[in-house]
Amino acid sequence: MYKLICLICSEQHIDLQYNNDVDTRVSVFRASQQDSEQQPVAHSFLNLPSVAASRRSWQRVLSLDGEDGELILQGFLRLRSLEKATKGSEMAAERLPGGVVMRRSQNANLNSESEDYHRHLSVAVGGTFDHLHAGHKLLLSMTALVLDSGPTNESCLTVGITGDELLKNKKYRDELEDFVQRQRLIQDFVLGFLELLSPYHILERSFNLEPSGSQNREIHNILKSGVVIKYVEIFDPCGPTITEESITALVLSGETRQGGQVVNDKRREKGWVPLEIFEVDVLDAREGDGDRTDNNFESKISSTDIRRRLHQKLSDRSI
Repeated sequence: MYKLICLICSEQHIDLQYNNDVDTRVSVFRASQQDSEQQPVAHSFLNLPSVAASRRSWQRVLSLDGEDGELILQGFLRLRSLEKATKGSEMAAERLPGGVVMRRSQNANLNSESEDYHRHLSVAVGGTFDHLHAGHKLLLSMTALVLDSGPTNESCLTVGITGDELLKNKKYRDELEDFVQRQRLIQDFVLGFLELLSPYHILERSFNLEPSGSQNREIHNILKSGVVIKYVEIFDPCGPTITEESITALVLSGETRQGGQVVNDKRREKGWVPLEIFEVDVLDAREGDGDRTDNNFESKISSTDIRRRLHQKLSDRSI
């Protein structure tokens, strides 16, 4: 979906990162006929009651035409009308042509778990996250889905953010966002994504851990559901994964696969259990050389290219 969005925006010359941009967010949704009778719960996938309970003031909802699409749409609109926070708000419904609907057998158990499935109460992800783009959003979304954030769990999501000192030699460094900017954008996206999973995933309080000496900056979000989100400044490829034994899973991209091996080697040296690695195809969203001049798909998911275009715009204005 993110790739399709990037392709469409490339063809239509729509910016995804700055100025009058389109803030696109894709989530995994699971609906069943029983959803319209359920209450919002914390889960790894979106469900109808949780989406309907969102405090967001949406103006339009799109649905697939047909019996199945209409069933979900009417269930959503009914649940939405019952929410106190959204009563009185108008929402237009638009039906789009749909394709073939595939039904799962009623005998299939949607809640069954394979023997190889492991629950993770502490998951980590890391990166520069400069000018948050579709590739970053995909990586952060998948990290949130790996986390077991159920209502009875005390879970923790750790986001390692590269410190400013390590970014001095990046191309178009004047257009780089500093740590504070990057952390705020990541926080906004992660909180928004989790809040759609459950209305209980809302920010209850936030605080900064004051750095002392060589200690890195660290911000903690405490959610009403009990989930803790840590944003940690990192100055090496491993970050908290080799200082916090409680972390059990690491989400990374194909380009940083070797880093995951390094992390687990260091954990083994400490006598710790290696992390389960989840590799995500982040649409080839690496830094790149930043020398692209066209408005192609790759330019939408390269932080370097975003900085190049920002630099060019500022240069054009000064002429």
